[in-house]
Amino acid sequence: MPTISASKREPRVSQLQTPNEALTMRSTFSRRLKTHLRLLVPIVLLALQSQFPTGARAQTQAPTQHFVCNIGYTPQECLVAMTVLRPRLPILVYNLAQVQLPVLVEAQAAMTQIFAEAGVEAMWINCPVHGECGGEAKRREFRIRIVSQAKGIVTHDPLGVAIPCDRNADTCYFYVFYAPIRNLAERNEARPGHVLGQVMTHELGHALLGPNAHALSGIMQSALPTADLRHLLYFTPSQAKCLRADLFATEPGISSGGTAN
Repeated sequence: MPTISASKREPRVSQLQTPNEALTMRSTFSRRLKTHLRLLVPIVLLALQSQFPTGARAQTQAPTQHFVCNIGYTPQECLVAMTVLRPRLPILVYNLAQVQLPVLVEAQAAMTQIFAEAGVEAMWINCPVHGECGGEAKRREFRIRIVSQAKGIVTHDPLGVAIPCDRNADTCYFYVFYAPIRNLAERNEARPGHVLGQVMTHELGHALLGPNAHALSGIMQSALPTADLRHLLYFTPSQAKCLRADLFATEPGISSGGTAN
């Protein structure tokens, strides 16, 4: 058997690494792992969702959200990833008071933010004053009529009123009164759209939580705190849980026995 002289042997490559090389390799591996996880997680979530019985899907919401948000997602990416797990809230707006578009857009943005904090996705449809609107989706709809004054509407609330709405109803109606809302905003140096959005949220909250849903704090207070109208109010954690449970119970494809956490 021929032998190879020491002079012809290939030099051995040292397996030792400098601290900088080891740190670079760990950093590269970490970035690659995070990239792969971001690609795999939406696929895994959709696969898991299809394996659960429909009545149990809402119950997996909170654990799945925590899982998604704790593997390196930015807050914006986390919000996008959780969209598929949020119940949807179809809101049809009839601007009978002819509120200016920038004011209405600000009101809808405030309302969207408040419901997003409660884990609910608001879906907006701006309807014509006269004519048909909505009715295509097989889910409960919430119709807001923005009027100038409460003429012909029996209510003790100067800003708005929600018509009692049963969970089995196809449509829920409520009214907000823009003239007193605008006056309230001007007196307290707040933007009308900001206040309008909170009033609409409050009344829609009654449609979902019931007529006796007033609370000591948050958006469901019996009266807006005029001392600080420039900051948004939100649903309490228990109210948010009830909102999600109510909407999931009427979500197409989810049985009425499902609950949300």
